[in-house]
Amino acid sequence: PRFSLDPKDPHDLSGPLLVKRFYPDWLAATVVGEVLFQADYALKQIAFGDRRLPGIPSAFGEDGTSRNSKHRQHAARQWFVVRRAGITMTADGALVPHVEMGVEARRLVSGPTGYTDAPYTDPDDPSVLQAAAVSA
Repeated sequence: PRFSLDPKDPHDLSGPLLVKRFYPDWLAATVVGEVLFQADYALKQIAFGDRRLPGIPSAFGEDGTSRNSKHRQHAARQWFVVRRAGITMTADGALVPHVEMGVEARRLVSGPTGYTDAPYTDPDDPSVLQAAAVSA
């Protein structure tokens, strides 16, 4: 299952409207879907500088502009990934899940259908450094 909170207009990342996208569609009516939405929303608050957390670097300068001097119009996305997952069984037969999560980032480039992942993102890109700090 996947969830993404995307701009309604894929050509305008700073547009006023966002769209919830659930994959598959039935995920929207589940508790899991709501958890994915809330997690993605919180991650976006951190990525956009709306929520500051100790030890998490900002991808923006003090004036709110991108710290990435290599790209004038800088856009990136971050998403949660499952690094490792498993289930163990206790001696009395109870199942205990274990999941290690992380955050990854990719620079975005504008194309004819909207923004898409760049083929390469510099490991020193502010969004990559921020994702690594969130994952730590």
